[in-house]
Amino acid sequence: MRNLILVLSILPMVLACSEDALMPTVNEANGEILVGMTGVSAPLFPRFMVFYAIEGENYPESAEATLEWIERENPVMAFPEMMAFCLEHEPYASQITVAPEGTELSAEALAANYVAISDCAYDVDLGFRSKPYWIPRVLEQVDVCQNELGNGWSLPTEAFVMDQEPSFFEEYASLNGAEVTPEDNASMYFSLSLYVRGNDGRLKVATLEPGDPQPSRVRALPDDLDPTIHIEKPFEFEDESSIWNTQTIVVRCFKSMLF
Repeated sequence: MRNLILVLSILPMVLACSEDALMPTVNEANGEILVGMTGVSAPLFPRFMVFYAIEGENYPESAEATLEWIERENPVMAFPEMMAFCLEHEPYASQITVAPEGTELSAEALAANYVAISDCAYDVDLGFRSKPYWIPRVLEQVDVCQNELGNGWSLPTEAFVMDQEPSFFEEYASLNGAEVTPEDNASMYFSLSLYVRGNDGRLKVATLEPGDPQPSRVRALPDDLDPTIHIEKPFEFEDESSIWNTQTIVVRCFKSMLF
């Protein structure tokens, strides 16, 4: 009986430890966040001046040619690459917190990193010249998430976004870490509007703003846009009260953390 009581007394602690061990984790040092059971990367940073070289009439003739061009020119940088670049340049190096191995960044430190790296990417004098302006056709033809981050990462899908409960969008917004301020550029890179893969296979956009965004949470790009030309703010001519009016559309990659 005594042994049974002992086993029953430690069972809750064992179960609690097991649950903690099974909880998924993400690499916060790389700008990743965990929303429910979904890992979300930091935005990918396109080198817009490099992309300009293939706009419009200069766009490659096939998807294979586009992929070859991307692999040759390296026009996209992931967050760790941007951090490494920015750590070599002041004042950004002093503003970035590098977490020692095995430790986690605080929400405040991660948000500060978002701001510093966004400002660094935007800094024309440094010569990196990144703005979150993408050529839609590139995203249609090339799996940039897998290309930059590896297997398991992909653009979110329309079906995934539309299946989420309101709590998902509230948690996502709270972890985004980029408030709109006149002092920095972080909210442009860490916009709540993302490119998604539509149910019909086309490239679409979604806003992960909490609430009930209008006219819809997922929508097609305007029909009059040339998909071989970069996009800045595709809905800027809509009513100023629209949440879409000032939004840049960014690439953040999603990954299921269930396995």
